Amino acid sequence: MLDHIWLIPLFPALGGLIHLLVGRRLSNRAVSMVSVGLPGLAFAWALGCFYELLSLRPRFTLGSPTAPFIFRTAVWGISMLTLAFCSIRSRP
Repeated sequence: MLDHIWLIPLFPALGGLIHLLVGRRLSNRAVSMVSVGLPGLAFAWALGCFYELLSLRPRFTLGSPTAPFIFRTAVWGISMLTLAFCSIRSRP
């Protein structure tokens, strides 16, 4: 499913294209099915991709020296933002 993650934004875009091209000729029920169905399908697909992503075995932990630089930097940045927010909020 992760190989086809690119389909997530494609489903709502396809719905918009359907509305643009043949929306006036469709019945209200068909328009409602397209309007709700294709974004709903994208949401279901995203949940499936997320579930598959959670089932993958992690190759590293964030605190390990083998973690990619971007992850170590992100953890450090979030820590600094939290510290700055807490120090601003605790001023008298």
